[in-house]
Amino acid sequence: MQRVHADLDNVRSSQLSRFIGENESLHLDEIESTLEHERIEHNEPGYTLKDYALYDAMRSRPAMSFLGPRQATTPGDRGVNK
Repeated sequence: MQRVHADLDNVRSSQLSRFIGENESLHLDEIESTLEHERIEHNEPGYTLKDYALYDAMRSRPAMSFLGPRQATTPGDRGVNK
């Protein structure tokens, strides 16, 4: 049995495939992507394109420029229109 450190290996970490297998991890990623796309398309409260943009903006590290590091996911990257 292998121990899990909760601070380093959370449920959706990059290490998830170690525990459930690569195929299952890819399947869960595909489901997550599909649900994200559907929620944006249907403008579900809390899951609109604006909500995702705000989340991405808040999780990026502060930069020296006001414009930021431009690492946020764009609508095109998400597969939806502006």
